[in-house]
Amino acid sequence: MYVLSVSHKTAPLDIRKLFALTKEEQINFLSIAVTNPSVSQCLVLNTCNRMEIYFEGNKTAPSAIESLLSSYKNIPPQTAVKYFLNFEGEKAITHLFKVTSGIDSMIIGEDEILGQVKEAYALALAEGTTGFELNTIFKQAITAAKKIKTQTGLSKTPVSIGTLAANLVFDIKKEEKTVLVIGASGKTGTIVAKNLLAKPKIKVLGTLRTHKPQDTLEAFYENLSYVNYKDRYRLIDEADVVVSATTSPHHTIALEEYRNAVTIIKPRIFIDLAVPPDIDKRLNKEENITLYNIDYFETLSKSNNLLKKQEAQTATEVLKSFVDDTLKELNFHEFLPQLDNLKEYFNANTIESTVYKLRKLSNNEELTAVISAFGKLMESSD
Repeated sequence: MYVLSVSHKTAPLDIRKLFALTKEEQINFLSIAVTNPSVSQCLVLNTCNRMEIYFEGNKTAPSAIESLLSSYKNIPPQTAVKYFLNFEGEKAITHLFKVTSGIDSMIIGEDEILGQVKEAYALALAEGTTGFELNTIFKQAITAAKKIKTQTGLSKTPVSIGTLAANLVFDIKKEEKTVLVIGASGKTGTIVAKNLLAKPKIKVLGTLRTHKPQDTLEAFYENLSYVNYKDRYRLIDEADVVVSATTSPHHTIALEEYRNAVTIIKPRIFIDLAVPPDIDKRLNKEENITLYNIDYFETLSKSNNLLKKQEAQTATEVLKSFVDDTLKELNFHEFLPQLDNLKEYFNANTIESTVYKLRKLSNNEELTAVISAFGKLMESSD
């Protein structure tokens, strides 16, 4: 298997958007790809953090896919190649397993990617552009990710301050929640928004001071709307949670203005991720308001970071086992057509002559593997 990847590791959001493929474009691309004589199978994974093409084919398949993608998105090849990461064979399989389990994500251990991989696989399967190899690899990757999710704490141990902040939203006991994110286009605000939008029944209102920047997320999420920063107090009435993460030297939420603007009194959480603080600390004394500041999250983040490293190591060991099983499955499938020939060989040759012949034909590494395999076979018969 081969992988061509454009991700958060190689390209900023404005570049990733250039390579992004809508569902209709994915279907069309898959159809075109498998008609290329170099490519036998193909699958496209498209998220806001990555656009990756997984494919099978001959040695010229990688260059064929690169040319096809560049042409399809009308990006000059010399420009496009700067953002490509390429994987092949065992490295490609390992990469997919890490992606599916969340180990390769911008936010390590995030859950959304597993569902996105499932959808990408289902689409390619429906379009008939996968075969035994991709089917086997993707089924194993999905199974491995589920095992990691249930048997490790990788996805349950957030360390990003933005992720930790997003998790506090669920302290509000409502089925559907509205979150106002002040500074949604900034680095921290974007992380908070993405985490919130990955969960069901959450509406996000993100403030912008002027016109929309190029790196907005509306194209990827239906439950996100951008609003003018000057309307923030009016929107607090609708919000259950207010997150502020700007670089402003002044308060984005002041006590007096809050009191004058808000008409609906209900439990609300205010989350201040800015230094200096964005939110007037006196709001913490208001009825039904809980205020969290950056110190709270930094302490929690440091504590969780040690746990996350341990869980990531455990997850990586689990993946190694799954990758090995997948490689064995693929190799055995390729070998199966030779079974009849092997039967004929053993009918005509003794075990003793076969062993000596293997000794002559093999290098030391190969011979060691053969001897080890025979040893395991004899042990299993005891």
